[in-house]
Amino acid sequence: MRVFGYKGASLIDLDSFMMFVNNTKLSAKLFHVYVIPSKLIFGCLVGAFILLVLIQTSNIGPANLII
Repeated sequence: MRVFGYKGASLIDLDSFMMFVNNTKLSAKLFHVYVIPSKLIFGCLVGAFILLVLIQTSNIGPANLII
């Protein structure tokens, strides 16, 4: 059973497909800023820290719900 490519594809086609995938450099942009894993992890950590501080200081939570 093959995990990539088409069932009827030859071995040469699959090898060339794998070579193409291995050599392709893809980059993602979010609001015209390149998304780099280190920046994404840093942003998540900063966001989690800010959320923790806001919860600990009772700025957000069940006591401050606006109905």
